[in-house]
Amino acid sequence: MMLAESNRQHSSLREKQRQARVDSIILSAKELFSQKGYVNSTIEMIAFNALVSAPTIYNYFKTKDRLLLALIEMCDKEIIATLNRSIEHPNSSAQKEIANLLILIVTASLDDIDVKTWRHAYAHKVLESNAGIGAGYLELNHKLYNTLEKLL
Repeated sequence: MMLAESNRQHSSLREKQRQARVDSIILSAKELFSQKGYVNSTIEMIAFNALVSAPTIYNYFKTKDRLLLALIEMCDKEIIATLNRSIEHPNSSAQKEIANLLILIVTASLDDIDVKTWRHAYAHKVLESNAGIGAGYLELNHKLYNTLEKLL
């Protein structure tokens, strides 16, 4: 095996391990936010549940708000992927696709994130629309809007 190929495989393995840690952290946060609420879930609890250290979470997400934003982004990625499939292979009218999108947003959003956690995210959006999670949330909404615009 050549050195360059070995380095690529090693790098690929590292990236897979990194992504597995990130996914584990996000899923742990999702579970704890749902069970205990956003406010009552600590980074230490999330780390314990994800089998990582608290500093590892801070290394990837910096704050608990950023972790919440990553959870919202995970939900939005699924919605955008579904929208993109509709754009590539339209099965019905734009009105029907929009109705399907609204149903998808409600069902997927509530499957991924509980109502109390959504309330916390919305409160941040309103209170901090120019910084932190508020700005990130607005950016995610803008991506969703742009994808919807392509559908139309």
